[in-house]
Amino acid sequence: MKDQNNKLFNRDMKQAISLAIKIKDQYDKSKNNPRDYSVLKSDFNDELYVDGGVVRVR
Repeated sequence: MKDQNNKLFNRDMKQAISLAIKIKDQYDKSKNNPRDYSVLKSDFNDELYVDGGVVRVR
């Protein structure tokens, strides 16, 4: 019984480590490819403006 519990624990630990490595790799990939929001920013600048602390549409 104790041997079986050790095998389950080791398997679960390996799965957890594998998952953590996959998550870290995905994070690193997304960090290296920044998103380009310039088009969205220009659209907001063209369509929205602040008037007396209130956002208004042109």
